[in-house]
Amino acid sequence: MILSPQRRFLYVANANSDTVSVIDTKTDAVVETIPCRPEARLPFGSGSNALALSPDGATLYVANGTNNCVAVVRLAGTSSEGTEPAAAGEHPRGLIPTAWYPGALLLSGDGKRLFVANVKGHGS
Repeated sequence: MILSPQRRFLYVANANSDTVSVIDTKTDAVVETIPCRPEARLPFGSGSNALALSPDGATLYVANGTNNCVAVVRLAGTSSEGTEPAAAGEHPRGLIPTAWYPGALLLSGDGKRLFVANVKGHGS
């Protein structure tokens, strides 16, 4: 889970449905469910499990463990504090390949570097 910069939205990774729920913290209502599979026609199993948010609150990064990638999601106006929101339904905008099973994300304070921790590997 991660809160938006002004704490208006809570983003929750749903590994068992390959989505992210966006909760409006003022109403406790889910305002959007964002699909995070690389392609809508693919079967269930992306394992969306970790999140990072850009400093402006407009771009969400979602670790898709089973797909070995990070989905880049430009958030829509109904689920973003960003000044230039995307149109609804533009998810994901792109994918960043990673090593084996990304399970934690951290974005630098300036938003220029994304750090990915992988859950699986070969030895220590």
